[in-house]
Amino acid sequence: MMFAMAFLACSTAALFPGKPTLLATLVIGLGAFLIGDASVPDDGPSQDRVFTMSGSMIGANLGLLYLVGICFLVGKHFTRPWVGISFRVIAAWLGAVSLLMLALSFSSTNLTTQ
Repeated sequence: MMFAMAFLACSTAALFPGKPTLLATLVIGLGAFLIGDASVPDDGPSQDRVFTMSGSMIGANLGLLYLVGICFLVGKHFTRPWVGISFRVIAAWLGAVSLLMLALSFSSTNLTTQ
């Protein structure tokens, strides 16, 4: 499910550059929830489990904010058209990788190396 959210977020970034939409915000929030859900610790006090999951969600969102801030600063300092194009290409590649990983996670064959 996280790969699907990553693909949706990257697709939105590649198709609608420079326009933060409500869809992107919802996808990012759902992705942070999924990261927190994937980091559920072993059985123990429920208070500790909630604390760990919320820390993972906050960490994921802080990482995203740092990334957005860096992209904003790069876009502001370099006003050439290739900067926007490179951001779209990076988003498209990340989306392609996440879609490939999603397809591999649903693959019914066991891929083994020899």
